Formats: sequence, C-alpha cells, structure tokens
Amino acid sequence: MKRLLATLISLTILLITGCASPPPRKGGTFRAVPKGMGIEGRVVSDGDLLENAYVYVYREVKDGFRTRPFRISEPTGSDGGYRLDLPPGRYYVLARKYQSGKKLGPLKPGDYYGYYGGNPIGIREPGFLWVGLNTVKEADIPPGVTWQEIPLDSAAGLRGVVYYNRRPVENAYVYLYLDESGNFKGEAFQVARTNKQGQFYFYTLPEGYYYVVARRRKSGQPAGPVQVGDLYAYYGGSPVFAALDEFTSLRIDCISKAAEIGRESLAFEVTTTKIEGRIVDKKGKPLSGLYAFVYLDKNMSHGRPPYLSKETQQDGRFILYLPAGGTYFLGARDAYGDAPGPGELYGRYEETPDHSIVLETNETKKNITLVVEPILGY
Repeated sequence: MKRLLATLISLTILLITGCASPPPRKGGTFRAVPKGMGIEGRVVSDGDLLENAYVYVYREVKDGFRTRPFRISEPTGSDGGYRLDLPPGRYYVLARKYQSGKKLGPLKPGDYYGYYGGNPIGIREPGFLWVGLNTVKEADIPPGVTWQEIPLDSAAGLRGVVYYNRRPVENAYVYLYLDESGNFKGEAFQVARTNKQGQFYFYTLPEGYYYVVARRRKSGQPAGPVQVGDLYAYYGGSPVFAALDEFTSLRIDCISKAAEIGRESLAFEVTTTKIEGRIVDKKGKPLSGLYAFVYLDKNMSHGRPPYLSKETQQDGRFILYLPAGGTYFLGARDAYGDAPGPGELYGRYEETPDHSIVLETNETKKNITLVVEPILGY
C-alpha cells in the first residue's frame, strides 16, 4: 500500500512539473524561441564553403567573446550552411572552426575565425535574417619580419602586420578601442596607419587591454561606413594586453566585405560549361586576389554580377563556372558589387568589341586572358 501511494505521489509530481520543463536545446542556454525567427547563412573561407564550423551568437561583447555565447549553431554541413533560432533582440555574430574539434577556447594557428561586419544585428520579426560569414585562417607572423627600432619611454607598445590574401596591406587603418560601447565604429582611443610592409606601431600606450580593429576603405578615408569591396578585420585575440616597456606583436588578417556572403556559393558550383584563363596586368604579370565575372547584358551594369570566379592565387588562374551555354559579357576586378572605384584594378574581355564571349552548353573556353589596370581618379 505504501509503495502504491509513493508511486501515485511521484506520478502527480511528474505531471505537475516534468511536462512543463522542455529539454535543453543544443547550442546555448535554453530559452523559448518563436518558430521561424532567427538567422541563417553560410560560412566560407577564401570563397570555399567551410564545413564543421560553428556560428556563435552573443548578447554583448564581454571579454572579447571569450565567455559562453548565448547560442551556438550546429556544425555547418558540406554546403557551409546553418540556421539558428533566436528570440527578438540585439546580437553579435561570429564564426569559428577549431582544428581540434572543440567548440570554445582561444584561437590557435590553423583555426578559422570570422566576425560579422554588420554587427550588432537586430531580430525583430518572424523570418530568418541572412548572415553570411567570411572567415580567415589563423596564422603566425611569418619569420623574417623586420621591425623598426622604436623606443618605449615608460609606455606600452603594440605592433603588427595587416594581411589580405596573404599579402601585406598598405594604407590600412588600425584602431584601438578601450571597450565595446561604440560597437567598434565610433571614435577610437588611438589610430595607426600601415606602411608599405603592412606594419603598424603604437608606442605611447598606457598599460592595459585593447580591442583591435583594422579597415582599409577603397576611398582611402580613415572613417566612414565599410562598403562592399573594403577590407576589414576584428582581431580575434582581442582584448590584447599591452605591457609596459615592451611591444606585443600581432598578425591581423582582413577579409573583403561582400554584399551577401554565402549566397554567391551557387556561383562556385562545378559545372561542365566554363571559362578558364588568367588575370594579368598590362605587362603580363599574373595577379592574385582578383575575380573573373560575367554579366548577362552588354551594359555590364555595376550591380553584383550573377556569376564570378573564386579569388585568383599567385598564378592568376581562374575558372568561371556557368549554368549553360549562351552569350556572356566577361571582365575582371579586385572587388565585387557596386561600381568600381578609383584605383581599383579592373578590365574587360577585349577579344570582341562588346566584351562578349559565346559558349555552347558543356563547352569549356580555355586560355582566356583578362588584362586589368587601375581605374583613373586618384
């Protein structure tokens, strides 16, 4: 009788409490989320879809995103895609992929990291906001870098090299922020500019922690919104501690802001209709870090082209995959989206008067050369 009574009491407690407590969700602290609301997108690196990466969502910047995030996505699949339910609110979004397979921890060489350039985002209504994330692979400063001899007179120092596509970036601005209150977009505590070797120096700092951000705008200006084609980076090791009477050395790898990172992945889908060739300068030297692209109309409007190649490497070679045969209008540039600006490398296919190239379905056009040169205006 006692056993029966205990069983009935247990069942009563279970009915009252157990059914009201849903199981915890994967990817962060449980909280009820309206269905059909949140973010989705793809994670890429150098134009390649990044598998087994995680997307992290934070309510605030605290200790450089080293605390536990509000949400963590499931690992991305072979298409680099993710979807994450979120309640209404304001968030910071970033992506990481640890070579060790971990989900959290300090970044090491070989890990991938990407900070969403549109942070913070706002989720206010049903539907999924597209948040594509471009990542860079963490790496050490290459051996052989020679630093300028700069004395530190009872001050702390930070120095480093800014890279894009593994090349030093000249005339980038590096900003130090004391905290995250302005979302790293307001007035910085100090600003430095990179030299021809991509190096920057801060040598009058109080000892303390600093958030480090780098930007290079096509306009050449130190301030203003980052536009498509501009370079930017949030240093993943922020906040960095600068100690008195010594330099702390950093490597900062930038990404190029794209219109909608990840939506262009269909443009990289391998097909049997394609254009292959090289992008070179006027002297015939192969160029890295450029894109071949096609438009469907001869005006070659300055909106985002429907098909483009991945970034060229040192040999300047590109493959541009197309869905079917037809007439395409072909060119190359070192950014994509919006009108090309002064100083940008740009060129169009010159073997036909209207820059067109005609392909049959399943045909490959080989040995195409695209010559680019800086647009006048500086």
